[in-house]
Amino acid sequence: MDARKEEQYRDALRAARTAILQLQEEKSEPVAIIGMSCLFPGRYPLDALTPEAFHEQLLAGVDSVVRVPAERQALWNLQNKGTDAPQVPVIEQGAFLGGDIHAFDCAFFGIPPSEGRMTDPQHRLLLELSWQALLDAGIAPETTAASQTGVFAGKTGTDFMFDILGTSHLSSDDPYTLTGNMHSALAGRISYFFNWHGPCISYETACSTSLVAVMGAVAALRAKECSMALAGAANLLLGPTPSRWLNAMHALAPDGRSKAFGADADGFGRGEGGGVLVLKRLSDAKRDGNRIHALILGGAVGSDGQSRTFTSPSGIGQRAVITRALANAGVSPEEVGFVETHGTGTPLGDPIEVESLHEVYGKRETPLLIGSVKSNVGHLEAAAGMAALIKTICAVRHGVVHKSLHCERLNPLLDWDTLPIRVARESTDWPVGYARRVAGVSSFAIAGTLAHILVAEAPEALPARESDALSSLALQPVSSRVLLLSASSPVGLDALVGECATRLEKGEAWPQMCDAAANGRPHFSERLALVAADGAEAAAALRVLQGGKTRRNVVRGKSPKTPLPLTFLFSGQGSQQGGMGKDLYAAFPVFREVLDACEAQVAPRLGHSLLEVMFAPDDARLHDTRVTQPAIFSHQVALAELLRQRGIRPGAVLGHSIGEYAAAVTAGIMDRQTGLAIVLQRGELAAGISVKGAMAAVLAGEEATRAVLTPFPEVSIAAINGPDTVTLAGPEKAMSEAVKALRECGIESRPMPVSQAFHCSLIKPALAPFAEFLRGQRFTTSGIPFLSTCTASFLDVQEDWPAYFTRQMCEPVQFFKALNACTPPQIFLEIGAGPTLSAYGRQCHSDGVWLFAQNGEDGQKPLAQALAKLYTLGYAQDWKWLSSWPWKPEAAPGTMFCRERLLPPGVLAWKAPHDTSVSSTPAHAGCAVREPCGAYETAGQKAEMLQLSNPLEELVRLQCETFTAICAMQQALMIENKPE
Repeated sequence: MDARKEEQYRDALRAARTAILQLQEEKSEPVAIIGMSCLFPGRYPLDALTPEAFHEQLLAGVDSVVRVPAERQALWNLQNKGTDAPQVPVIEQGAFLGGDIHAFDCAFFGIPPSEGRMTDPQHRLLLELSWQALLDAGIAPETTAASQTGVFAGKTGTDFMFDILGTSHLSSDDPYTLTGNMHSALAGRISYFFNWHGPCISYETACSTSLVAVMGAVAALRAKECSMALAGAANLLLGPTPSRWLNAMHALAPDGRSKAFGADADGFGRGEGGGVLVLKRLSDAKRDGNRIHALILGGAVGSDGQSRTFTSPSGIGQRAVITRALANAGVSPEEVGFVETHGTGTPLGDPIEVESLHEVYGKRETPLLIGSVKSNVGHLEAAAGMAALIKTICAVRHGVVHKSLHCERLNPLLDWDTLPIRVARESTDWPVGYARRVAGVSSFAIAGTLAHILVAEAPEALPARESDALSSLALQPVSSRVLLLSASSPVGLDALVGECATRLEKGEAWPQMCDAAANGRPHFSERLALVAADGAEAAAALRVLQGGKTRRNVVRGKSPKTPLPLTFLFSGQGSQQGGMGKDLYAAFPVFREVLDACEAQVAPRLGHSLLEVMFAPDDARLHDTRVTQPAIFSHQVALAELLRQRGIRPGAVLGHSIGEYAAAVTAGIMDRQTGLAIVLQRGELAAGISVKGAMAAVLAGEEATRAVLTPFPEVSIAAINGPDTVTLAGPEKAMSEAVKALRECGIESRPMPVSQAFHCSLIKPALAPFAEFLRGQRFTTSGIPFLSTCTASFLDVQEDWPAYFTRQMCEPVQFFKALNACTPPQIFLEIGAGPTLSAYGRQCHSDGVWLFAQNGEDGQKPLAQALAKLYTLGYAQDWKWLSSWPWKPEAAPGTMFCRERLLPPGVLAWKAPHDTSVSSTPAHAGCAVREPCGAYETAGQKAEMLQLSNPLEELVRLQCETFTAICAMQQALMIENKPE
């Protein structure tokens, strides 16, 4: 073989080796937990609504076990009336959620009430938790539509089918009984609601369901079957039947408590709740700048095989699955500092589990800490692994090990003195001596399915998101931020207002709240936007709003399906102000980039810095036409580009005098460099006119003004700005006399800060050279409608632009007539240094929405207020400019669901009895309370409710009735045609 071919083979082998290593790395890549949500029992009736709240209650050693709540017991008994079943629950205590587990927001999730009533509340709970987990990840759910997101969900309980629906005629004939209770619908309904196309799998492996679902998600992510995955499980104690089965097996502790590893272990207590994790491959999470709670390094799923009995645990099986999990995660046993055990508190299971851990993790210098969340919240069965995993995520994230309860005296069947294992009987810091915090989580099932997962702390340094890279270019921080709140109902929005005020008063960071609310929350139709400099100002405004009053910095409204047309107004000469653009230049990179480019083009022509003049508080040079016009143009094109970057694009543009050049650039008639070159030439030609001119704004209409101007033929009406506002232009001496005559007639006026008069005969000497200059410039076809204030009409795309702009220089500005060419109602946003045209425009269109982007010393606030108003008016925007670091999605409140109690028709009229032992909360998570809908009183009310709720419900009913009629007809035909 010659040397050349040999080298080719070597290159091929190297490439193959690299590919193999890359595949191996992908197959073992850690998975990032970027979002999580939960609902677990707390100090009854208060629930742990967030992982952080759950973490706090675990640190405090909260025991969530209580007597069966009176309303739960009454509902169970209701379903047992007329049977031989006992009228008392088979369990007396358990870890129950304090809220109404039958309450749900059907309208929010697009489910007809009749379908919602027949749907297992565990399905409904997982829908809510999935939504909340996405928000915790800082992902607006609507942005994930049609993505390859996978769903891996689990439950075990069949209480709703057995104990609530039963086998009554109502449930057996209802089509929603099937879709509301079949196991596959658990995951399917989530993928359907979010419109996801990734893997969609429902799991049921008894007590290991949660971890098996998580491992399914991990495997799918590593195989690149999905780009993101949700894994979760729920468990609700909806009826007494499963407890009877478990009691018959002697599995339940009489006091309802799981005393894991304790000498008094006598079975487990039942509990309820659920949790959902949002998962991504670590490389993808880093690329997307996601906040990472923790990492799943790997894990394994196995089986007991043949143990002593079908339901008995197997030490051999447990050791095997833990060993495989460590290998899959690439972790050695001595790296693991804590294991969250299955730990049910059964005399048989606990010793076998500890011995199995000893066999795998035993060779170590530092004792292995273990614990069981079941000692706090009971055995959540399908959701037990989710409670254990979320507890462990909090442990590695915060560097603590939570205390395990009810094990003051340890199980005497184990020789604890010789075991390198310690039960964490007090909350403690993570033990020292480990390079990183790594923990194991075990879940073992009654039918033999085993799972073990390795979890580690997140990487220390996270890369900034792209938006943060943009923000880091700012010379000064954004001084006026916008808090965006939205809900699907006014009640929900009111609840968000109170929640935000409370959070800010407790010290929540204002920049992070604005960032999370804008970039990590969905935007519904009911909207509110608040502009403030800091959290104290914002909290005060929200409290005032709660009191029924209004504040200028708060706008609220219902976003229309189709926003009103938006027109940009570019103000003309006389709108310049000292300091124009200075604050925006300091805060926004794109604004600064445009002004810097204009500075580079203008300064050589002027012989001095344009920006120096613009940013000075009072520089006389700003009113020199040669400086004024490029200053106005540069400021306006920078503002327009800033708005474009924010996602705000006009439907039409309108410019006043010199403002028509920035309008033309925005419309696409010319590029910025051409526009600035024309403006510079225009200003220099005007400045070269020997006769000194003047201009003045007059508070009178065109006819009244002309009547006074008859003795002054040199003075012209340069602009008609409104029914009672015009602008005059002419030689300085003639203008002075004309203004005096107007004053004597009771007509007020004010001089304009200009050094030359435009739109009058004085400008004629500049027209010929200006026209010649324009013919050498490049113009293009307009992309945005251009409303001329010279002709008071929209110009054709094939307009002769050199001729037009020559004519525009001397003819009067028909601003008033041009505005009347706009079809009301409209939104007008003034692009300039102050609200000059807005004041005129309100006289023409009182029904319009008038906004402006700058106003003197107000800095960034007018722009923020304009963007806030546009938000409530339905304009989609890019809010990345609000980004702050560190990214904290949980800084903004989640969605406030408007829940109502939903029960099947057979128990629809049931009302919970007053519970004298404990209080009850109206719902199980953040919500705005809505009165229960109750039973339909009349057929008319039912029809009305059907019409209001969802047309799909009526369609399904009609389809069912049609199908029944067809079946009856076929049966009749078969009987009729039956042979003798």
